[in-house]
Amino acid sequence: MPKSTLAAARSDLLMFQPPPGLGHERFIAHIAGIMRQMPLIEEVGQRARNELNDDAAHELLAERLPDSQNSDVQHAWKMLKH
Repeated sequence: MPKSTLAAARSDLLMFQPPPGLGHERFIAHIAGIMRQMPLIEEVGQRARNELNDDAAHELLAERLPDSQNSDVQHAWKMLKH
């Protein structure tokens, strides 16, 4: 695993602060609950309920995440879609 990926994962864990000892399902539920409260995630979810297609999602994410590269935006949408 690249050092940058490991550093990003550690940073995410610090931000989400999951309690120690959670099982996989409870860990996912904890992270998802926090993410659903984030304004960008809320906006994407709201637009997705109105048939947000891949191109429109990529455009929205690129606009809201200006420092991201196209591959980052595509990956973000892929993760949010599922």
